[in-house]
Amino acid sequence: MNIDHITQALGCTPIELCHTVTRARPLLKFRLAKLGPSLVVESEGGICRLGSVMGWLSCMHSLYHPQGNTPHAEFHELAERMANSFISELHGLANYGGLDENSKPRFKVYLDCDFAMHSFSLGWHRLEAGDYVASMNGGLIYRGPGCGETFSVSLDSDPDRYWTVNT
Repeated sequence: MNIDHITQALGCTPIELCHTVTRARPLLKFRLAKLGPSLVVESEGGICRLGSVMGWLSCMHSLYHPQGNTPHAEFHELAERMANSFISELHGLANYGGLDENSKPRFKVYLDCDFAMHSFSLGWHRLEAGDYVASMNGGLIYRGPGCGETFSVSLDSDPDRYWTVNT
């Protein structure tokens, strides 16, 4: 799905969603729910990491506005590209597996904090006989500027893909 469709579903741009985290947690959860039915962020660690990443992108976007006379105005555009990458990955996770015949998500994807900078651990739970059971684990790994060691490998060569899903 392209970023325009995601923006339409959210009712805001990815960078505006990042600005949301600095305002109110209920608004953030409401907007995240619009991404799709499968994404679950319940743990305090997951919520804090989500807030940390989105707050960082929001700050970088606001601090380095091109109208200002900052020496690093290119960070404003970088923050938008990074927010697009991040929200696109969340959108994919939020719709993972689609819906069953009763319009229930076939999977729930749990987002939690990971040890790597700006990264998340993921847990997929598959719908079986009306209950969600653990299916597989992975991570949403940040590979952008200053990421440090991620202890994972990516074969993706897209320079604007700053987060990737690993299993």
